[in-house]
Amino acid sequence: MKQYVVALKTLPIWKGRKIKISPLKGGMTNHNYLVKMGKKIYVARFAPDTLKYLELSRPKEIYNYRIAFSLGLGARITAYYPRQRLLIIEYLPGKILTPKKAKTLLRIKKIAHLLRSLHRGPKLKGNLSSFDRIRRYISFAERRRIRLPKDINLHLETLTKIEERLEAGRKTTPCHLDLMLENILETPSGKLKLLDWEYSGNADPRYDLAMFSIKASLDLKKDEFLVKVYLGKNEPRFYEAMQIMKAVVYFAEGAYGLIQLAISKKKGIDYKKYADENIGEFKRISLFYDF
Repeated sequence: MKQYVVALKTLPIWKGRKIKISPLKGGMTNHNYLVKMGKKIYVARFAPDTLKYLELSRPKEIYNYRIAFSLGLGARITAYYPRQRLLIIEYLPGKILTPKKAKTLLRIKKIAHLLRSLHRGPKLKGNLSSFDRIRRYISFAERRRIRLPKDINLHLETLTKIEERLEAGRKTTPCHLDLMLENILETPSGKLKLLDWEYSGNADPRYDLAMFSIKASLDLKKDEFLVKVYLGKNEPRFYEAMQIMKAVVYFAEGAYGLIQLAISKKKGIDYKKYADENIGEFKRISLFYDF
């Protein structure tokens, strides 16, 4: 959008030097741009004015980004301009993980090691419950008179049963919580790094594993491999809990779609379809596990 390009050109960080700006595709929340200044490359991320409704915080994100960078898991923060809701990050060379590559044992092993490092690392800002966030998102969408699925109350009751089931073995560790494949980058050296830490915080680590499995479309054998590498051993109870956690990931994504129907001004994204598909998957897994 024109106003974002104008805002970028006037920033003091460039010190009057010529810059080249181009929009980046993808992203369901922010407006992202690639900025080139000589040999240096940056990513500029403009947040919408609806962050508070999504329960997102730029200061929290920046804090967590810096921890991720210190662990070698993320990019370096270059600048933050609160007035423009603009975060500028150093560009990481590499390629976004494709569904085909994400399914390979090599990448599964890498992501298992990466998540283990993150989950055992320094505490992040923000303690999060995906269950509570889902409930708040649904409640907000209802107050905004968004048309909810007709059986949403039944789904919420099922969510509570799943929460009770997953209480056994629950831990709280640093988590990314937005493991879309678009947020996983493979550098030229073959190392994996994570982008977009805005949803990150301290939460149930099984959520990260479940979300990666969903987005990479892993089959059950590869799920077993993921868990084995992550834990260093076979653990049937953890494996089953991760499978059940997939229902929570789907519901969270569906609730995100519903709240975006109420607040988003971003064009070109069918949030209703996104919500319907994800809540449909939540229902499928819930029925499979007889909740």
